Amino acid sequence: MAADYSSIRSALATLVGAVAGITGGAGKVITYRLHESRPDDFQAAAKGAARLHLWEIYREGVTDRQVETGLRAVTTHDIVVTGRYAVTGDGSASEAAFGTIIDAVINALRCNVTVWTLQPESGPIEIRGFIRHDMYCGTLCHFCELRIGVDQITVLSS
Repeated sequence: MAADYSSIRSALATLVGAVAGITGGAGKVITYRLHESRPDDFQAAAKGAARLHLWEIYREGVTDRQVETGLRAVTTHDIVVTGRYAVTGDGSASEAAFGTIIDAVINALRCNVTVWTLQPESGPIEIRGFIRHDMYCGTLCHFCELRIGVDQITVLSS
């Protein structure tokens, strides 16, 4: 049985949520893009235990193709994982902490066979991304965006 996008998204949220520095409520992981109409609602929805610390997991695109003369379908989900972490002080300590969390998130995504058993078709796993600073809810944040493709294999009935 092929996994669907909701199970892939849930598996990714579990992986990210278990990372040191995010787990235990230090950060918040959601499986959608956060849209709130009022800045106070944004701030409340994005705050972890002590600071604005939010990870969003969402699908930005999808491609479907048939392979092996129509015996299988490969659906590639283009998934974006964004992280925001409030800057504290001059930013040096919070930047170092966020960098450690980013490395741990990448490692968790890279090393998980549960999710990546869905991803053998396109070759090796590739995680692309960038890191910068961003204003979010009136708070200066460290920001990263990681992009991954997850292939979902479906065996078609003959």
